[in-house]
Amino acid sequence: MTRPVLRTALIEADTPRAHEVMGHFSLAEDQQDASKPEGILARALLRKMLSEETATAPAPWTFRRGQNGKPEALFNGAPSPFAISLSHSGPYIACAIAKADALGIDIEVHKDWRDLKNIAELAFGPEEQRMVAREGADAFYRIWTLREALAKATGQGLELAADGVDQFAMTVSADGGLAKLSSERTAEWQMGYRQPIAGLSAAIAIRSKAFPTWTWEVIIK
Repeated sequence: MTRPVLRTALIEADTPRAHEVMGHFSLAEDQQDASKPEGILARALLRKMLSEETATAPAPWTFRRGQNGKPEALFNGAPSPFAISLSHSGPYIACAIAKADALGIDIEVHKDWRDLKNIAELAFGPEEQRMVAREGADAFYRIWTLREALAKATGQGLELAADGVDQFAMTVSADGGLAKLSSERTAEWQMGYRQPIAGLSAAIAIRSKAFPTWTWEVIIK
């Protein structure tokens, strides 16, 4: 039996490849429904991923905001079995699709000017703060993106992302795999962390009945 696939893709805005994706996978309604250029590109990228995964035409795939503001994918106007998520940081947009109960993705460009210690003290749990103090930026961006991915997947937003309670005091593998966490608050979730390109952290949270494979597509040139 084939394991379900979790597909994620990263694209850089205002590049030839981004314009190519827009040209092939954007619909006129995207201009009306998405108020910012990155939102229009994200819809095109999601439509590309969904149509390729299902071997269907791009046009039937549309999107709406559902419960807690989470995006939903529709096929010919009807709910689809795919959970979707998207994130934007700097010039980069990341999208994720999977047949799952819930899904969240987050990316963050590393910025030297951020006061990471202060942000960690405001948002992280005690052990997570100690990890940042020991490991610096790598630990901060790993924990922050994992928190944000989980917050998006649950629809809880900053209520969870910056709750001051240890969520990821254990390390999630940076080798591209998913990990099942043992804490009570995250036991039902599979989590993953990567740096798909230098200076960019990416994390995923997925709630699925099966343990999916995780594939990345990086479109940045």
